Amino acid sequence: MSEAYSFSSDDLGVYRSEEHIDNPFLIPNYAALDPSNGWSVGNVSHVCDINPKTLFANFIATPSPTWKTSLDVVRNKLLLSSSFYAADKDKSYMHLGAALHVMADLFSHR
Repeated sequence: MSEAYSFSSDDLGVYRSEEHIDNPFLIPNYAALDPSNGWSVGNVSHVCDINPKTLFANFIATPSPTWKTSLDVVRNKLLLSSSFYAADKDKSYMHLGAALHVMADLFSHR
């Protein structure tokens, strides 16, 4: 990464549990800070249930119109990485790193 590159608050955003594969019952409610989150801590009764088909908690890999999954985050970050690669390698690598972070957390928090 070049020394001239810097991160902004838009690059970093707010803490989102789907990006870190954390149990949503144990974190504060940040939905008010980022309404695109799709779900809030007060409404996660089915989010932490284990899907018998995937053997993962629903918030990790079970698609829903009411929450973003960690799989959604990985897919989105990889698409962003590939779309930035030709024009801005620093941003491309930032998104690739974010996708890899989520994948690493899958094995760290399981």
